[in-house]
Amino acid sequence: MTLDVLAVLAAVVLGPLLLGGWLDLAVYQPSAADIVIAVVVTIVVAAMRGLYGRRELRHRALGILNGAFAVLLVLSLLVVLSGHPILGPSLFLFWLVGAGVALVLRRAYDLAVAAFIGKDLDSRRLLVIGSAAEGTRLFATVAAADPKVSYALVGSVPAKRLPDIFAICEELWPSELLLADLEGARPYIARLLQVCRVRHMPLKVSLAGLAGDDEAVSFLPGFTEPLFAVRDTHSRRRHYIVKRLADIVGSALLIVLLSPVLLAIAALVKLTSRGPVLYSSRRVGVGQRPFPCYKFRTMCADADARQAELECLNEAEGCLFKIADDPRVTRLGGFLRRTSLDELPQLFNVLRGQMSLVGPRPLPLRDVDLMEDWHKRRHVVLPGVTGLWQVSGRSGLGFDDMIELDYRYIETWSLRGDLAILARTAGTVLARKGAY
Repeated sequence: MTLDVLAVLAAVVLGPLLLGGWLDLAVYQPSAADIVIAVVVTIVVAAMRGLYGRRELRHRALGILNGAFAVLLVLSLLVVLSGHPILGPSLFLFWLVGAGVALVLRRAYDLAVAAFIGKDLDSRRLLVIGSAAEGTRLFATVAAADPKVSYALVGSVPAKRLPDIFAICEELWPSELLLADLEGARPYIARLLQVCRVRHMPLKVSLAGLAGDDEAVSFLPGFTEPLFAVRDTHSRRRHYIVKRLADIVGSALLIVLLSPVLLAIAALVKLTSRGPVLYSSRRVGVGQRPFPCYKFRTMCADADARQAELECLNEAEGCLFKIADDPRVTRLGGFLRRTSLDELPQLFNVLRGQMSLVGPRPLPLRDVDLMEDWHKRRHVVLPGVTGLWQVSGRSGLGFDDMIELDYRYIETWSLRGDLAILARTAGTVLARKGAY
């Protein structure tokens, strides 16, 4: 963060020299308030894009340039709104100098730290708890699953040496632990979790039947054998706070902007069929706690009572229940479902803290009761009005696809990812893909 501030100040000093001296352009002298705004915008954008996160992700040149370009867009918008007489080339060159200095300073810092510590910090350094053979096998599994990241196997430690795990980590400097021998390590689990928390590194566990309901324990999809991860969740709390604030502001703003649409749909539902305007479905939320999920009613009033007789017509895989031409759906309800307008009342669920704008799909009690226990780990986060499942095919995908997308969302969650899903949702809704 300090280096980014220095980059902004360097742009303020060097920018006028480039513009007025070498390029003979009109020079804009930013005020103290302009500099403070530029610093704040730079830090906020960099934090949202993970440029203060894990080292192997935060120092990539493309990521830094993308972050700097986002800063340029935000500052350009602020300039337009404020009416500042700044020419486009002037602002662009200020940004170009700042981005270049940020690249140089960040890379110099990384090289200095690596030289001082004497470790290969560009790689994720894996330490396996188990035999050497297990270490080699699991290292190949992990490395093959993510070819974009460089991995290094720093060693394999038998479970009997775990009382010295703190000293071993000081010597080998791992960034992740991979637990292969769970049975042998069982007496030292508390110590393993302690060293992971102190050193801020994840613990991956190679075992299909790992038990535990802690939200820090989660399934890792995409590997050739079942892996679970135990993560330090404290470092992500500030991001969840930002996510919740965005949910509150976003849902409140959408409710106000869409209020004419909400009222019009409510009137049409009331006029075209008997029954209440809203349908309250008991869905399973975070922590497997049920909550009333609101939708505009799209079926006849006795739809719930008739579901049992329609189970034999179920067309969905796994635990889901879907019928393409459900006889209970009203004529208006079919339109609302295809356009996803029936989901709009869930904005009130978001405002109440029962849902998020983006997250895994909230499922009915009937579907969750049919799930395996490991499926239910999807309930460690708030369900969403939209999510990866909705923008990836919706009802055209099977149950296994939905579970995989849910875990991918949970494991790779970021504010930037949420914004991307929201942007893709608009196109999916307009295309009416997979909704019925």
